[in-house]
Amino acid sequence: MEQYDKGLLPTITREQDFCFDCVQCGECCRNREDILLNPLDVFRLCRKLKLSAEEFIDKYGELYMGYSSKMPVLRMAYRTKYGVNGISEGTRCPFLGSKDGLFYCRVHDSKPFVCRSFPLGRVRKNMEEEQYILQVDGTCKGRAQAERQQVYQNVEAWMGGKEKVDLQEQYSAIFDELMHDIRGWINLDKLADYQGGNSAEYASWFALVSFLMYGNYDFEKSDEEMLQENVHGIQKVCEETVKMCNGRIDLRPRK
Repeated sequence: MEQYDKGLLPTITREQDFCFDCVQCGECCRNREDILLNPLDVFRLCRKLKLSAEEFIDKYGELYMGYSSKMPVLRMAYRTKYGVNGISEGTRCPFLGSKDGLFYCRVHDSKPFVCRSFPLGRVRKNMEEEQYILQVDGTCKGRAQAERQQVYQNVEAWMGGKEKVDLQEQYSAIFDELMHDIRGWINLDKLADYQGGNSAEYASWFALVSFLMYGNYDFEKSDEEMLQENVHGIQKVCEETVKMCNGRIDLRPRK
């Protein structure tokens, strides 16, 4: 993001090609703590694995408070891999499989957006149109091979085709709007810091919003429809929390 803000990373459109190839080395699926899951990712993975959201998060996720957003953040829980001598060889994604010396994703058709788009990054600042950037990773074997052999990929095709990209962008717009609007419903920083960050009020708010963001799914409805319903639910939780805490702490949003 620092490189993007400084104009050091050029943006590319959905219709453009970029130089990259995957050699199935599995390196990008090891020793990471930054594979964040959005609600659409969880919806797709639960449907793929035939798990409830609670079961999925308990088995594959780590839920925590975002450092700056104060919102519930969910990331993939990597698992420690041990060698034959019992010594740790680092961590790896629980969905990373291998066959004949090559690595693959066991949930490829439902993999999280951040994985599906790699090495592309998505940027949407100040509620503007989405942009894509090619992330710089000098250690990626696929990138190095593609540059030697001049192998190119189309942005839209790489991320699953037009329909998937359209849905992801529509979904991202709703989610980004939620992250913007929530500050107009409640003074979230003040709530999160109340009583040193250990208040029952914030714990209750966090639990309810976590459920609405990542756990409240009806697989008979579309994922976008469910997100819209959950956004309305989160707004109601915020407004009710402001009312409930009135007299103890003023959580009215800043003007």
